[in-house]
Amino acid sequence: MHDQAPIPPSSPQTALEDVETAQGWRWQMAHRVCTLAQMEPHLTLSGSERSGFSAPGLPVVAVTPYYLSLMDPTDARCPIRQQALPHPDDVQRGVGERTDPLGERERTPVPGLIHRYPDRAVLLVAADCPVRCRHCNRRRRDPGELIGGDAGLEEAVRYLQGAPQVREVILSGGDPLTLDDAALERICGRLRSVRHIEVLRVHTRAPVTCPMRVTDDLARVLAAAGPLYVVTQFNHPREVTPEAAAACARLVDAGLPMANQSVLLRGVNSDDAILAALCRALVRIRVRPYYLFQLDPVVGSERFRTPVAAGIELVSGMRGRISGLSIPTFALDAPGGFGKVALASPAIVSTAPGLVRVRTWRGEVASYPDTGDSDLTCPPWP
Repeated sequence: MHDQAPIPPSSPQTALEDVETAQGWRWQMAHRVCTLAQMEPHLTLSGSERSGFSAPGLPVVAVTPYYLSLMDPTDARCPIRQQALPHPDDVQRGVGERTDPLGERERTPVPGLIHRYPDRAVLLVAADCPVRCRHCNRRRRDPGELIGGDAGLEEAVRYLQGAPQVREVILSGGDPLTLDDAALERICGRLRSVRHIEVLRVHTRAPVTCPMRVTDDLARVLAAAGPLYVVTQFNHPREVTPEAAAACARLVDAGLPMANQSVLLRGVNSDDAILAALCRALVRIRVRPYYLFQLDPVVGSERFRTPVAAGIELVSGMRGRISGLSIPTFALDAPGGFGKVALASPAIVSTAPGLVRVRTWRGEVASYPDTGDSDLTCPPWP
């Protein structure tokens, strides 16, 4: 697979030169910072960051002026910088790493449509993202793997019409919100024409990386296609800004439920206090912490990866400190396309007839009076 075409350089104008214009999402996309020369006026770059820009085969770099404004200008350990700025290790293949870690390409019956689970499918509707995250599992996706315009959309719709087991369709990419409202309305409308599709989802990082994309008009378009869920990716409490909170409020107030899928990233959020602060902040802005994912083993991700056991311990450390509503499910997506697996510390200490002993979040052992009746018969449904 080949990298996507490099993003054209932005103009020398910066986000600070025209605050009113910078509030528009198209301006943000057009003025992304993509090269070493463009980045240098804004940040004191480390040696690794500098050399990262010249690494052979580096996946495309692109940062919106808004997301750039969240970065610590002098500290290379900044969690925002680490997610968006290149590093020489981005092109190194670690043990077990793949360009397609989830086996999506072999589960693509028509271009741009991934069908891994019986009841849901993913449509790759956009190639670009406001920010090209360094940990992305699709950062080397070929544009030819998208649905490819109206003709590709119709081919995907025909496939879905012949797959009555599919009840949920996820718009992904790239980031679907790099498309304009009219394109999104057209895509959602065609999917809504398939009678057995019950729920749509839009997976987007725009509320985090380009919150001005979430306009009142966009919220109306998505709400009209409901029931529709918006799933985003906040990875650090520093990303939960007033602008991001306002973007999420527009969606939620329009009747669009929101959920968050964080990725566990070493040196970014690999700390139970940071994760707890993030999850509390998300609940405050009415975004449900849904998943915390173990990082997919995509090529160049080694610097971000944590041991699975460490992730289990981090999530266990949050339980009891914050409410269950605020705690995401820790999971990994099994390499090769085998699906998500929930990961948790063993809570069952022992079992015996009529008794189960469990370990609580405090480490105490409690007993539960279990039933021996194994008849689970229910009235038929529907």
